[in-house]
Amino acid sequence: QMAVSDPNQRFCPACGAWAATTNCPSDGTFTVLLKKYAAGTEIRPGDIVGERYKVVQPLGEGGYSSVFAAQHVITGQEVAIKVLKAAWPGPDEQAVRRFYREARVTAGLSHPNTVRVFDVGQTEAGAFWLAMELLHGPSLEQRLQERANGKPPDRVGPGEVLTQAECIEFAIPALRSLHEAHG
Repeated sequence: QMAVSDPNQRFCPACGAWAATTNCPSDGTFTVLLKKYAAGTEIRPGDIVGERYKVVQPLGEGGYSSVFAAQHVITGQEVAIKVLKAAWPGPDEQAVRRFYREARVTAGLSHPNTVRVFDVGQTEAGAFWLAMELLHGPSLEQRLQERANGKPPDRVGPGEVLTQAECIEFAIPALRSLHEAHG
């Protein structure tokens, strides 16, 4: 295993091999650099990601990644940009492999309830990103909070936020998408 600090070595996110070339000699996958982020290189509104997506605004954040609304600079297509958070002192090899595997697997899915993946790459600063379909409308979390803070419909029982029928309405499409992904 090569040291992340070796500037001549690149990492294959598909097989985990190290190489001095831009394509993996084993499988042809485009190789990436594993480097720590320099201070001030976090993605912000107005930044251009992958030379083609202009970041508009943050959408959400988790322990693994951050998501931003963005727009293709030529076509105007709205997308969501998911950015893998860097770990100190640099990105973890396994996290990068999982991130690229997610991009590859998700890009191959076609179920209407699965978010489509369009593109994947790495910024000059070293951040790993993927461009996905941007969904509009409230999240399930937002719907649940609205219900919890407001008066739920008469058919919801004590302590419940959604009716059984509403739960099924949300769950079945999500399960159909998961079924395709697990297949």
